[in-house]
Amino acid sequence: MQQAGLRTPEEQRLHDEAIRLIARTRYRFFDKTTYLNPDGEKNKSAGVVRGQEQYPDIVAVEDFTGKPSIIAEIETESLVSEIEFQQWEDFASLNLIFYLYIPTSKVDDVIYVIDSEGLRDGIKGLRRYSFVNSDIEITNIW
Repeated sequence: MQQAGLRTPEEQRLHDEAIRLIARTRYRFFDKTTYLNPDGEKNKSAGVVRGQEQYPDIVAVEDFTGKPSIIAEIETESLVSEIEFQQWEDFASLNLIFYLYIPTSKVDDVIYVIDSEGLRDGIKGLRRYSFVNSDIEITNIW
């Protein structure tokens, strides 16, 4: 589900930078290859849900099996919406390790939706992020 067109160009730039920084700091493995799907790119699918390939922002694939095992989705201020909630449900249904990264300002809203929609079990980790100078600060919520 591509939402890149709904972001302003500046927000899209920040989103794509967040993907790169988060992947560099949290998704470097010895036994997995990490793929990025910035700006609506479809470099690596995490699987199929309801007949559609799913392209989360980060997909880590087991080198031995070639199968996705970890996915991450990075949201921005303007895209924490009902459209994204459906996408989170789709990603959670893949039965992979799923991490969701959200802007600090959206934490309460997102936790409310996750709990009210029953998505907590499908999301392995909720992380908040903010930019600090030219780097990213990430805090684990769970």
